[in-house]
Amino acid sequence: ERHAALASDVDVHEVLGSDVILDKSIVYWATAILDSRSIWWDGRRHITPLLDLVNADGIGRAHETKVEESAAVTRSSRPVKRGEQVFENYQQPNYLLFAFHGFMLESNPSDCALLGGLSINH
Repeated sequence: ERHAALASDVDVHEVLGSDVILDKSIVYWATAILDSRSIWWDGRRHITPLLDLVNADGIGRAHETKVEESAAVTRSSRPVKRGEQVFENYQQPNYLLFAFHGFMLESNPSDCALLGGLSINH
């Protein structure tokens, strides 16, 4: 679906070129990079390379990124000592973490089961 949508978008062809858009493997690679590296705020996707240095866990409140004076700001949900690793809580179930970020948390208080194909017959 994503490839078909991109392949029919005239602006995408102008920016990337038809040779890139018509190669599904390149589109799938680029989509995976965008999904695993971007964050959302104000209803739009953003690439924030330094935020990639922060790892995830399931402790504390969910992370929140805001724009302050034209800078993306994400504050820690708990105190961090100098030299200590910084973590953020995505507050997402493991199936979303895996699908969009490429990892799962062993201990994830936001985890749940994803069920499909269920129906109730009367």
